[in-house]
Amino acid sequence: MPFRSWIYAIALGIAFAASPEHGQGQEQNRGAEQNFGDEVGPLFWLGDYLNETPRIDRPCAQGEDDRYSDLCAQWKAADAAKESANWTRRAFWLGVLGVIVGGLTLGAAAAAALYAKAAADAGRRAADSADKMVGEAVRTTEAALETVSLTEKIGNRQIRPFVSYEKGNLEIVGAPGKPGRFINIDAVFRNCGASPGVITATSTSIYVPGGKNGKWKRVSANLRSVRIIIGPNQTDRISYQAISSDPDGSFSWFAIGILIWYEGMAISASTEVFEEHFWLHFNGNRLRQDYPSTGYDLYRPERNDD
Repeated sequence: MPFRSWIYAIALGIAFAASPEHGQGQEQNRGAEQNFGDEVGPLFWLGDYLNETPRIDRPCAQGEDDRYSDLCAQWKAADAAKESANWTRRAFWLGVLGVIVGGLTLGAAAAAALYAKAAADAGRRAADSADKMVGEAVRTTEAALETVSLTEKIGNRQIRPFVSYEKGNLEIVGAPGKPGRFINIDAVFRNCGASPGVITATSTSIYVPGGKNGKWKRVSANLRSVRIIIGPNQTDRISYQAISSDPDGSFSWFAIGILIWYEGMAISASTEVFEEHFWLHFNGNRLRQDYPSTGYDLYRPERNDD
């Protein structure tokens, strides 16, 4: 039982023992009651004193300050601890929020960096594609120019003249009663092209057996300018003369190389100068066209090697 209840019980016992016996008169009862009141008054004052909470045990309302109250100090400490816990919790959640915001900021920065890298890569690929497109355009232009040039060449070749050797006659010329000292060759040429051609120059180179190391030696070379117009699919002839090196006038074997230079006459034809060469061999009986003789020079204006 609490200490305060024991005090109450003792005080009531004392008051009950001091009361008058039962059966006295009313006056005595009133006097006794007065005397009891006078005598017990101090005890009830003690009870009232005991009922009053000591200051050190008095409660303390929130926000109230009583430095003589133990409970008030404890409540103050509890309130301070609670407030500290609240601020700690707020600080924790603020820290969590800061971490989240920092993570979001870092993620946004990383995303921005990745986007910038992707944009740079896309720009680089676009630049590479542009370079490739420029290169393709240049190659396409070059191919188109080559096609135009080739088409022009094909067109010019289609309309240009083509002069070729067709046949030849050989005649040995000499004074009556004397061996022949000259040879006369009439060479016939045909224009196989689609436009007229003009033969502007021709040369001859005559080779006979008897050279060094088994090769034939050149005994005559001649160049002259001419102007012979040959139409498409038309023929014309050129006469070539040469002096024999055989004192007896015998022409058993010899070869003659012929060069001709000619141009086209069509308005749209190229001004290019064309060159054709032919080899004719005489075997003692007849003159015939032969394959080009390798290792034997043909006389050209720029090579005065006769």
